Formats: sequence, structure tokens, C-alpha cells
Amino acid sequence: ALLVRRTVFERAGVFDESFFCYMEDVEFGQRAARAGFENRYVASAVAVHDASASTGGGYTAARKYMNAVNSVHFLRRHGSVRGWIGLFVFDVLAWPLAFVVAASRGRAGAAVAKWIGLKDGFLGRAVTPERVARFLKPGRRA
Repeated sequence: ALLVRRTVFERAGVFDESFFCYMEDVEFGQRAARAGFENRYVASAVAVHDASASTGGGYTAARKYMNAVNSVHFLRRHGSVRGWIGLFVFDVLAWPLAFVVAASRGRAGAAVAKWIGLKDGFLGRAVTPERVARFLKPGRRA
């Protein structure tokens, strides 16, 4: 859940549609901070929703793909040396281990989708409904 004053949107802009799904809130928060606003987390606030309902929730191929593409997309815009190192260590270099763990749990497809998402992100490809569709279970749509 997000509560935002109108002045934040006026100075920082609205959500960037190029993120499509996942990381758009992080990117908006970064722009708001750069515009001089403070981001706050209220631990006592409660929002009830069906988490990741559009992508099936959990460790799914669509979710892993979109997160990977948009993580690279975010770093291209706002990345620091620390952020890029984190991506390479935890997402690129550790991917073979993540694949083995995912495969042992019957989720190899999600790990492969993450790798494809990283590649697409590095190639500058955006998340689109057409690209996501190949990772969705039948009956779902992006």
C-alpha cells in the first residue's frame, strides 16, 4: 500500500510505465527521494491483498522474469557501484546454484526465466505482455 501526497507526483512524476510490473514502486521511491521527499515505512500499517495474484505468486517463471528484467532496468537508471555488484554476485554469479536448488524443487523453469530476464535486461528489452505471456501458466494473462 502506498500513500502519496499530490506534491510528490507533481515534483517526482508518476509511476514509470516502462517497468510494467515489479520494481515500479522502488523506482518511484528513488525519484521521490531525489526530489527531496522522505520515504517512510510504517510497520504498523496493514494492507490485505492477494500477493502476486497476476503472476501466480511465489517462485513463478513470470515473476522471476519480470523481476530480473526490471532490476537491471532500475540499475541502468539509478544504479550505484554497490547495486551493480549486488546484482552480479547474488543474481548472475549465484544463478547456477539457484538453478540447482530450483530444479530440485521442480521449479527449473522459473530459474531459467530469471536468467532470460537478466539477459533481456542487459540487452535493454522492456517487460511487455507478449514477453511475459510465454512464462505464464495457461489461463493467465499479463
